[in-house]
Amino acid sequence: MEPACMSRLRSQNMFQASLILVGAALFSRMTGFIREMVIAHRFGTSIDYDVFLVAVSIPIALCNTLLFALPSGLIPWYLSEKKRIERDVPSMFLAKAVLFFGVLLFLISLFILVLAPVILRYYAPAFGEHEMYQGVFFLRMTSCIVFFGGLFALMRSFMHAENHFLVPALAPLLLNGAVIFFVLHLSGHAGIRALGWGVVAGYGLQAAVAFFFTVRHILRRSGPQTQSPVLHAAFQSVLFVLFIEVMGQMVVIIDRAFHGSVTTGSIAALNFAGTLCQVPIGILGITLGTAIFPAISRMAVDGDYIELGRVVNTGMKTVLFVTLPVALFMMIFADPIIALFFQRGAFTVESKNLTAGAFVWLSFSVPFLAAHAVLIKTFYAMKIRHVLVLVTLGGLAGKVLLSHWLVIPFQHRGLAMATALASSLLVICMLAFLQKKIRPFDIRVWASFLLRMVLTAMLAVLGARIGIYPYLGQKLYVALPGSLLAAGIIFIMLHVWMKTDALYFMIHRMRKT
Repeated sequence: MEPACMSRLRSQNMFQASLILVGAALFSRMTGFIREMVIAHRFGTSIDYDVFLVAVSIPIALCNTLLFALPSGLIPWYLSEKKRIERDVPSMFLAKAVLFFGVLLFLISLFILVLAPVILRYYAPAFGEHEMYQGVFFLRMTSCIVFFGGLFALMRSFMHAENHFLVPALAPLLLNGAVIFFVLHLSGHAGIRALGWGVVAGYGLQAAVAFFFTVRHILRRSGPQTQSPVLHAAFQSVLFVLFIEVMGQMVVIIDRAFHGSVTTGSIAALNFAGTLCQVPIGILGITLGTAIFPAISRMAVDGDYIELGRVVNTGMKTVLFVTLPVALFMMIFADPIIALFFQRGAFTVESKNLTAGAFVWLSFSVPFLAAHAVLIKTFYAMKIRHVLVLVTLGGLAGKVLLSHWLVIPFQHRGLAMATALASSLLVICMLAFLQKKIRPFDIRVWASFLLRMVLTAMLAVLGARIGIYPYLGQKLYVALPGSLLAAGIIFIMLHVWMKTDALYFMIHRMRKT
């Protein structure tokens, strides 16, 4: 096949994968919304929910770390070995990976189970006797999700490498469904413990479905044995990526470590606000980064950095074209958004005010975190290790220092401010290095693009807030979607008039697909 044809095929396959992931992620996020609404209705911003969030923050952070680290560490080596032998994936690679990481994950879960009291004594010294008892129970209960979550992440890695995107994208529905079921049916007499049981059951179901799908569709293929040096290099790469992703997940752990410095309910408020902000990040940033990662890994293996730069440039424009106006809408409409989704049952007006205060600042970080999801995949594909360590450590240090300075005067809003500022500095540093390395961006073109994006987003959102929202009545389920639709129409019409290339690229690819 000619290079031009291959380039077009890669672009179309990546866009199709992106559409599959975006659609599945949107459906999954909708069930995630329902899950959070159920939790908010039953527990609100109570101290019990604060204790639960602090206690399970380490297992959840480890699961999220594995979810991003295993694909990023394994896929480039997996594809490189697959190209070397020019046949189907070697079953030995997958079998040894399952054995190695299965044992490792089991030992980590066992470590958390046994040392739960010691972990919480150092991580949550402000806990009273009752809170410590509850926290140890929750930490021990959820220690097994590290094993289940890691197994799911491992199976997901190989499914993505073999272009199976739909099953791993829909698997989180099982987690959301299990949590909803247990909270609705058992929280009446079990209280907050029902949430813990739902989390454990959901992670277990995810892992089981992913494991059986992988065994049936991937592991059964036979192939030549993989060389041990390749396996060792792949596992070393994963351990390195784990280190990077652990530092990334430290943001949540840092926030919850300040639970003794903020008012009761603040940790729960940060969690609800963060969940809402993860929707645009997950639907576009993470899904696009996941979809293009196998392709840019192949480009990096082939040394085709011109095509890699073109893909990254287009991906970044697509991400920012959507997330910039969405973030501005979230900031300006923060109060009605929180009220619409959460204000019912145990989630009071005070809970709404706490959550909205954090939501404004976390919304500011949405474009940066979505861009980071694409950029970090590029760094992994190019195997740029030392720079990732430095910029991630710098971002983490910035988060710690800013949190320490801002938490006293601004309480939990200061923690959200610290996240927004640290994430923006991290992305700027990554962009600067990537520009120096492969020059994927035309600075003048990008300056013009960003200026137009900011101005049109402000015109669209402020126009909807001032000219549309006050006239749509008091019912939020009518006024808020109506304002969002109006802002979207204004924004798109402005870019049709300006003939923005990112808009026309998305329309062209949708038609082609």
